[in-house]
Amino acid sequence: MKNVLIAIFLTASYAMTAEIDPRQLQQSAKMATTPAAHAKVASAYSDWAESLTLKAREHEQEGERLAKQAASTAMSHKWPALAYGSANRERRIAMQVHRAASEARAIAKFHTNKAEILADGVD
Repeated sequence: MKNVLIAIFLTASYAMTAEIDPRQLQQSAKMATTPAAHAKVASAYSDWAESLTLKAREHEQEGERLAKQAASTAMSHKWPALAYGSANRERRIAMQVHRAASEARAIAKFHTNKAEILADGVD
């Protein structure tokens, strides 16, 4: 159940990478029964986590840029909540994407461990 919730969150949180389809990853994870299949799924989730981390860094940089831009206006002194709204939004998105990346890493670790267990059981 926990893996299903994580996969749903990952799918809903950021399906922005064109080369990695979260639904296909989830389907591959369900169908994995051999050590090689689990290793392949783990590798795919690791790659997805990397791409999510890069996307989160982009949002962090954009948030910093928007915060610097907002700090140089008079509005930041008069109405700071309005002035920094865009920067805060980018920071929230970055945080959500970081969470999704760490969940993808956790799923990758699970499948790596599962592949090792299955490989030990086969030998």
